[in-house]
Amino acid sequence: MKGKLLSTLIASAILLAVGTQSASANIGDDTRSDARWANPDFHYTPSLLSPSDEDWYYWDNETGSNKFIWAGLQSPAGLNYDITGFLITPSGQEYTLYSNESGPGGFDSFGTTIPAGGKIYFRIKADMFDYGQKYDFHFTRQ
Repeated sequence: MKGKLLSTLIASAILLAVGTQSASANIGDDTRSDARWANPDFHYTPSLLSPSDEDWYYWDNETGSNKFIWAGLQSPAGLNYDITGFLITPSGQEYTLYSNESGPGGFDSFGTTIPAGGKIYFRIKADMFDYGQKYDFHFTRQ
């Protein structure tokens, strides 16, 4: 009985240690090489963890045809976050895509066509930061 209780306590401690990372730390990754796959038509609402934190997402166009995408970022109220796109063509050319600048609390967005076999990265970073404030990122494809 004592051994079973000890085993249960150890297992619980391990699960707590592994499962307690905040959702915001898991939602976006901090470098382009560790970018998180973005599901079209899904909203991501994490918070940045520091003034220098960046969240990266990506989408591969594996549909077999060119797809128009539209990406949007709602900054937290009173804060200014920016979204930038990085389009990689099937031949390896890279293009930087800048959004409109809507200022603090604004909605920044851009649209572009991703060629079949292309890839796009989305980078989100703060110009003005306040810990714990959530942004809303999403993109759609047609």
